[in-house]
Amino acid sequence: MGTFASATIMGRLTRDPETRYLPSGSQLAEFTLAVDNWKKDKPASFLDCVAFGKTADVVAQYFHKGNPVVVECGIEQQKWQAKDGSNRSKIVFKVDRVHFVDSGKRDEDRGEYNQTPPVAAEDENQDAGPPPTGALVDTDDDGDPALPF
Repeated sequence: MGTFASATIMGRLTRDPETRYLPSGSQLAEFTLAVDNWKKDKPASFLDCVAFGKTADVVAQYFHKGNPVVVECGIEQQKWQAKDGSNRSKIVFKVDRVHFVDSGKRDEDRGEYNQTPPVAAEDENQDAGPPPTGALVDTDDDGDPALPF
């Protein structure tokens, strides 16, 4: 039986996600989460996350600096050799699912509150806004996000 590492992490985005496209045409979104330490006298941890495909599309469209989110992810150690010949490594969290968390705080840049967005419009061509708070985006099965709206 093989082993694997996974995590569920709640934190706030330290910046807007950076996106790019892979040669295959699939989107990749990279972002960093600031996660408070359970000991108040200890500093926060900053965790590098990466999402691919439809999950990356959702992250790129709806995630913004300061947003509280929960991610379900695998854990991978990346290793490489630096230009000076030294061996380097870092831990990267490969995001499988994302959950939107309601902060209830006013988003000054957008002039609105980060609360549960409106229900999707009946007209499929209208933009329904971000998924509801606590919504799960799961792209494991067929590559299409399972947004509940």
